[in-house]
Amino acid sequence: MLHNLSFASILLSILYRGEPMEAHDRIQKQIDKKLKDISDLEEKKRKMINEINQELAEAKGVITGLEEALKFLPKGTNLTAFENEVRSIRKGSDIEKVYLVLKDEGEPRHIEWLLKAIGKEVNKKTRQALSGQLSYNYREGRIFTRPAPNTFGLIQWPNNIEDDQTTDGDIQESMDIPSSFGRDD
Repeated sequence: MLHNLSFASILLSILYRGEPMEAHDRIQKQIDKKLKDISDLEEKKRKMINEINQELAEAKGVITGLEEALKFLPKGTNLTAFENEVRSIRKGSDIEKVYLVLKDEGEPRHIEWLLKAIGKEVNKKTRQALSGQLSYNYREGRIFTRPAPNTFGLIQWPNNIEDDQTTDGDIQESMDIPSSFGRDD
């Protein structure tokens, strides 16, 4: 132990010229300063860890919310709603044929024109059958619009009129009523 004291005293005399108490106070100040530095760094580390943990919790919350939303969506929802409806059409059906014809034409067409375009005979039975199928899809908000009576278009087209909106002129033309009908000229 005497050996350690002499080493310490030699070290102190080399490092600090002057009174041993001054050297002791200086070393203690350095120790206190380093302890404060360590304490500050540990506090900074705790704050950073808390901030990172908060960001992680928020990110995990977003993921959980998105996963919950994903459960309510059918697979393949990277398609638009319209594209999903079109995919649900039975291949080879009259509805598919009408869809393809209208898609190529690019504008609404009357039921009789559509029947001819898909190769069907035009009569009351075929008109009612196809019109009924198209009207059902229209009422369900699927694929087709009905801008005029017995006239069908596609929802995907911009500026479609969604309802049977006819004017007196449309009714008069469709019934072949003379323009002077009902006037006292």
